[in-house]
Amino acid sequence: RYSGSGAAPGLTLTAARGDSWMEVRARSSAGAVLYTGTLISGTRKTFHAAAIWVRFGGASNLDVVLNGRPLAIPAGTYSAIFDAHGFQRAAG
Repeated sequence: RYSGSGAAPGLTLTAARGDSWMEVRARSSAGAVLYTGTLISGTRKTFHAAAIWVRFGGASNLDVVLNGRPLAIPAGTYSAIFDAHGFQRAAG
């Protein structure tokens, strides 16, 4: 859970078990593109926004840290929103 410190949530995605394709946007599936591409095994990216929408391809390959805390996410290909309330799957 987000600490409520007023800072934008920080989301770090690490390709820990293999490559993982993803699309990352600010706020929603229609938001500004923050990253689109394949996160190569062993690399990581960090994003900061009030809400972060992610479309995962191969989510099981990722280690996820939200606001400094490890977060377990389901395996598979799907979309999700990360924000001050944590993680939730999203349409699209």
